[in-house]
Amino acid sequence: MNWSPRSGFLPAIGLLIVFLVAIAWWRADWRNRQVSKPDIQLPAARIDVPRPDRRVWFQQHLEPVIVQQTVSSRASADRCTERIREIFQGYQRGLDPFVRDITSTWTRLSLLSKMPGAWWSQDDRMEQFVRAKWEQHLFSEEKLKNDLAGALRQFQEDLQADQARMLSQVKVAVSIGDFPELEVPGQPEFQGEITKQFSRYATGRAEDSVYRGLTTLISSEVAFAVASSLVARGAAMLGASAVASTTAAGGATAGGAAVGAGGGSVAGPVGTAIGLVIGLAAGVAVDWWMTHQFQDQLRDELSTYLTRLQSVILSGSGDQLGLQDQLDDWLRDLEEVQRNVLREKILGASQ
Repeated sequence: MNWSPRSGFLPAIGLLIVFLVAIAWWRADWRNRQVSKPDIQLPAARIDVPRPDRRVWFQQHLEPVIVQQTVSSRASADRCTERIREIFQGYQRGLDPFVRDITSTWTRLSLLSKMPGAWWSQDDRMEQFVRAKWEQHLFSEEKLKNDLAGALRQFQEDLQADQARMLSQVKVAVSIGDFPELEVPGQPEFQGEITKQFSRYATGRAEDSVYRGLTTLISSEVAFAVASSLVARGAAMLGASAVASTTAAGGATAGGAAVGAGGGSVAGPVGTAIGLVIGLAAGVAVDWWMTHQFQDQLRDELSTYLTRLQSVILSGSGDQLGLQDQLDDWLRDLEEVQRNVLREKILGASQ
């Protein structure tokens, strides 16, 4: 048999075709085995992490929130007392117009002309005359109470905002903690519980109307009642001191002022101030040679009186605490009450 290129080429082509078919069959079979191969999933590793102790969690996550709320509330109290100082600064600015009015020739003659009839009839015509001018330039008893109540109401609003912020932060802390069963009380419920628990603190201070009023300030409209208590306390504290300080000045004018201040103190701060004015006017009738000093003396006496009134309201006198110390004590008690309420509401009474 003779070999030729044609006769050798055909078998080679055949072998190549067989090889390619074998490769295609092998790959198809390999793919089928991969598809049908079952997936084996290993179980995930489980690590049991112990839940934190509730009391420890409360101390770590909620205690700082309570402390921060107290810091914010003390800043609100400072703003409240500063507003009261600004109120009295405004009253001091009204002294010059009042003194110019009350010491004008017409007013002084009118006041002196009323003295005989007032003494004879034992009526209050002089008091009414001076009161009208005082209230025109400075304040009435009602205005003083309303001004103080306005400062306390602003403090109340600031306090409620601080409390709402604290409860919001408590909710966030609870939501990211591992205690899904815990419930944070809403602000109305929270305030109601605070008022109930505060009754225990107020029991020991039953005679202190200011503190009793503050215990419900956070959830009630009692600002005017607290202001009225502050004004009444200020009037009582100033009665004796106004008489003593004015009498120390000496002379008939000073003596008349002392009598007037002592008589006016029963009618509140405005009555005490009016008593000073009338007493000084009565002294002028006796010590006529002091007439040229009357204006300066009257301004100084009344300025000192307003300064003392502000002082006894904010700082107190003797064993009587002023509003600043009252707020400080009350906020310290409020922090403890809020801590107790949160423990009971969030952790349970047993915690």
